[in-house]
Amino acid sequence: MRKVIVATLLVLLPASASLAQDASPIETIQSDGLDTMTGIWKIAFPEMVLNDSYRWSQANETFCRITHDGGDEASIICLAGGAGRNGTVTLEEKNLHLAWGTMMARIVVDAKLAGTKAFSGVYALKLTGIRHDAAMPAIGQRLIVSETAPDAAGQAKLVSMTLAQLAGGTPLPQNDVLVRQYLGVQPNTPTEIQALGKLAAVIYLGEGSQRQWPGKRGDPAPPPILFSVYQVEFANGQRLCAVHLGGDGALNGFLCI
Repeated sequence: MRKVIVATLLVLLPASASLAQDASPIETIQSDGLDTMTGIWKIAFPEMVLNDSYRWSQANETFCRITHDGGDEASIICLAGGAGRNGTVTLEEKNLHLAWGTMMARIVVDAKLAGTKAFSGVYALKLTGIRHDAAMPAIGQRLIVSETAPDAAGQAKLVSMTLAQLAGGTPLPQNDVLVRQYLGVQPNTPTEIQALGKLAAVIYLGEGSQRQWPGKRGDPAPPPILFSVYQVEFANGQRLCAVHLGGDGALNGFLCI
């Protein structure tokens, strides 16, 4: 069983794969309820840590964006954390179900929705039909932040400049540490940013975190990597942007989802 868990975590935990739809959606859906959930959420995901067996660690906090274009499911995309990059959201009355993965390996959150602003529920990893529930809950809070909110990280101008660089046709360096190693997806392309149209607002949301793994078994675990997160409004859409600076103060991580 441990070998199965190890192999699966290499796929699921770094958020490096495009994960498919969960195989057990809730039967009765309130689509209007899904519409009320669209927007930005801050979610604390527990995380599995491997030693000779496995255990659950303290939660990593990340930011996710929920969108709903009609139908029985909404979509969720997250910057980092225990969950994968792309997932689905279903809702029956106040019973919320978030899912990332396939029938063989998937991550789920089953929670009670408090209004349209918060949830707390069971976080679980399912491997070949066997469910492993975390010892602590997944907790989510919907964020509605004013455009005039203070920029505690002081990186809003850098976000704007980097997006302007992309919109102007200049790609970011391929050795983007935060994207490549911790968020596990390809850097944004000029074409992607250009399609979003004119930049309208850059709003600081807070700090996200992602676990760093020891170099080898027995080494102490490094502290989590922290990244500043901004809600960015464009003429043609909304994105979450993560920013990370190196020890020399230079940008070494940037991703908008």
